[in-house]
Amino acid sequence: MNIQVDLPRPIEDELYDKHYKRQIGSVTWQPQGLTATIKTISQSNHTLKILPDLLINYYQRKSSVNPLRLDMVKQFPVEICRLLRVPVENSQDVGEVTWHLVRYTGIWLWRSPGPSRNDWVWVDLGNRNIYWALKGFYPTHLISIMKVRDQRTNSMDRLVVADRLDVENTGKITDIRGLVTATLRTVKGPKGTTEIVVSIKQIIGMAHLVPETVGRDNNR
Repeated sequence: MNIQVDLPRPIEDELYDKHYKRQIGSVTWQPQGLTATIKTISQSNHTLKILPDLLINYYQRKSSVNPLRLDMVKQFPVEICRLLRVPVENSQDVGEVTWHLVRYTGIWLWRSPGPSRNDWVWVDLGNRNIYWALKGFYPTHLISIMKVRDQRTNSMDRLVVADRLDVENTGKITDIRGLVTATLRTVKGPKGTTEIVVSIKQIIGMAHLVPETVGRDNNR
């Protein structure tokens, strides 16, 4: 796929203004009295079957001070959501904000007449010196939006599970079309997957990808 390089700008002072904080909502229904855990979700939802391993990887990246065991993370309570609201600065007016309503509906229909909706988003690596034109951002496909309670600290982590794309040519713009090219990722992560768990704070907005070809075997 070719990627538009006109990126939304994240709000740098988000932590200091509650009005502009990222928000998640539209919690999926759970039977009354039942608390879903990472274990039950990973067993009942095929797309999240390796969620425990992905969370272990996330918490290791977050902090190595307090190691987390697999049996422990499986007991963490979780809520699966379908909506993430991301504030994006207006490039014409720094004081104005546009809210990107990022959605993941899984196999469920997006509204009654439409197909399912599973959006593409930009993830911020926090390093502006990589990926050239992308300035440290890379595109991913949403797999899930969730709230996970870390029982070690009783804190709530707001996370997304996403499938990564590979950015070609280190993110340099092509001479012909003036776009950056990304392809389906071949380098695997934990458990041989291209999926990753990141905080919603690293999601900076929706990504608009343009397929390079219309062939069925297209991976760009």
